[in-house]
Amino acid sequence: SKLLNTIDQKCMNLPSESHTRTDFISQLLLEIEIVLAAFEKTRLESLLPQWHKNDIFKNQTVMVNSDSAPYTAKYIKINNHGQLILNKQGRKIVINSSGNHIKLIK
Repeated sequence: SKLLNTIDQKCMNLPSESHTRTDFISQLLLEIEIVLAAFEKTRLESLLPQWHKNDIFKNQTVMVNSDSAPYTAKYIKINNHGQLILNKQGRKIVINSSGNHIKLIK
């Protein structure tokens, strides 16, 4: 699956003696706290390099179900503000991701 091929995430380093569910959940919560603290400081900027690396929509044709009317476009990327950058009929457009739903066209 294309989705599984794009997953490239680091694993947490749990000591070998820590193997209970409680230990695992505690470590997971600590890792989440670190990610959230970084996100709070830099917003999307800290996540975008990894997002762009793993984005399964990149350079794919998508159906955009907007408030006005559905249309197809080529998905380019998400910008620093969380907006979608698309190529619609040869024109670069930027749309807000809220209120718009996209899906891959196969």
